[in-house]
Amino acid sequence: MIRAIAITKDFRQNQGLRRTVFRLLIVTLAIFSVSYFYLIGSITCNIVKRRSFENKITSLNSQVNELDLIYLHMIKDLDKEYAMSNGFTDNEQNLFVSRDINYVAVR
Repeated sequence: MIRAIAITKDFRQNQGLRRTVFRLLIVTLAIFSVSYFYLIGSITCNIVKRRSFENKITSLNSQVNELDLIYLHMIKDLDKEYAMSNGFTDNEQNLFVSRDINYVAVR
């Protein structure tokens, strides 16, 4: 307790120490203020960018939905006559491959 009182008295009487501490507090306040404004500006810019990206995503989703509707309308028109008009032919000989369980390859 006595030591704290001695430091307080020394601080009150020493003008150079008081100026140094005051300057240190002012510099610290300035650094924190600049950091605060930088962070607030950065957060604001990120919010604006995020909203623009969300708008782009919304427009792209609407384009995808439109293309899905076009695809669904086009798929209704696919039938045998349409395939024949585009050069597809009927396959008369259907060959299927089946697996015979009795023959197994051994490695």
